[in-house]
Amino acid sequence: MLISAARLAAILADRLDPIAPRPFRVTARGTDLVIEHPHSWGCVMDVSWIEDEGEDRTAAQLTGLVVGNALNELQDAVSESSKDPWPALSPTVMAPYDVRSDGTSVFFWYGTSETTPMIGFTPIALSEVARA
Repeated sequence: MLISAARLAAILADRLDPIAPRPFRVTARGTDLVIEHPHSWGCVMDVSWIEDEGEDRTAAQLTGLVVGNALNELQDAVSESSKDPWPALSPTVMAPYDVRSDGTSVFFWYGTSETTPMIGFTPIALSEVARA
C-alpha cells in the first residue's frame, strides 16, 4: 500500500488543530503539515518523502513515523513559545507522546498510557491515507 502525503497531512491537521493551544494553528498545505503561531515558533513539515516508491518501510511504519514527528513538532513549538511543558504532567515535566499500529490503523496520544491518555486522538486508518 502506498500512502498519500497530502491525505496524511490533512488528516493530521484535522486531528491536531483542535487540541493546539491558541494562537497556534495546525493546517495542511498540500504535502506540508504547518504549525503556525503569529508571533512565535512555527514549523513546516514536508511529508512528501513518504511517497518515495523506493522506501522499504511499510505504510504503517511510515504513517507512524510522520505522526510521531508531528506530535513532537507541535509539542516543541508550544513548549518553546510558552517556556512551559506542554502538555504538562507536572509544572516541569512534559507528557510523553507515543504511536503504535496494529497494521490497519495508527493510534497516537500524549500521556503515559494509551488507555488513559492526557490527550487522545481518533486513530488514523491506513485505508484513509492510501493512494488511489
